[in-house]
Amino acid sequence: SHVPCGHCRQFMCELVKSEDMGIHIVGKEGKRFTVPELLPMRFTPRDLIGDSAIFLFDEVDNNLVWTSESKDLLNEASTTDTFRAMAKESLVEANSSYAPYSNCPSGVCILDVHGNLYSGSLIESAAYNPSVSPLHSALVNGLIKGGLEKWEEIEHVMLVEPADASVKHEHVLKEVLKF
Repeated sequence: SHVPCGHCRQFMCELVKSEDMGIHIVGKEGKRFTVPELLPMRFTPRDLIGDSAIFLFDEVDNNLVWTSESKDLLNEASTTDTFRAMAKESLVEANSSYAPYSNCPSGVCILDVHGNLYSGSLIESAAYNPSVSPLHSALVNGLIKGGLEKWEEIEHVMLVEPADASVKHEHVLKEVLKF
């Protein structure tokens, strides 16, 4: 590809084994670049968290489970297999989300008017603004699968995040999905 932008370079710093990754740039054929060469004064999760830091695509389980109150609400609302599937997908996404900085894992599942489900999780970046919200992640999933083409096709959205999360996606979701 072409030379990655600053956001992309920072994002690449957070990938597992990013320092070993080879990058080939159009116009520079025959040369292999590394992330440290493209971003020499970078910072990684290790710089912020220490040696125990996890990296993007490391296996992670955030160990979220339904509270008894959540289970009761789900049982009342989950009159269909679709809602149960949405709940399951949202929880799976939240448990696999990459949230080492906020410690507020979250996952979203979107149901479209055709009955298709698209899910996504929070992917944080140390630089913060290149972070990908769970909604954006689910929307990209919908675009990649080719089924979610318009906002108006969204029928329901389910979000899973800790009740005591310091970073909440609920309010953003409500604002973004007003249409």
